[in-house]
Amino acid sequence: KPITIKSINITSEKQLEQECCLIARKMGLMAMKIEKNSHTGAADRIFVKRGGISIFVEFKNPNGKGILSDEQKFVAEFIGENYHVIASKEKFIELINEFIST
Repeated sequence: KPITIKSINITSEKQLEQECCLIARKMGLMAMKIEKNSHTGAADRIFVKRGGISIFVEFKNPNGKGILSDEQKFVAEFIGENYHVIASKEKFIELINEFIST
């Protein structure tokens, strides 16, 4: 069932990530933080639905200034279509609604 969330003013990447994790959990997904260790370029989160199917999400500042580093571009290419860059709650909701329905 698609979800809609009331609008709040999100001004930072951290705030966006926190809000999106709350949304994902309300929709029955696991929202797992990726520990960076020495893996520069790793996505911020893995979202997993029942059965272990997952997507990787790199959050970027909603002000539009966030860009992928060369390492992040490499990881995105390595992971392929399951890697997503998100800079707004609305785009995240679209992504998660599509992810859940497949």
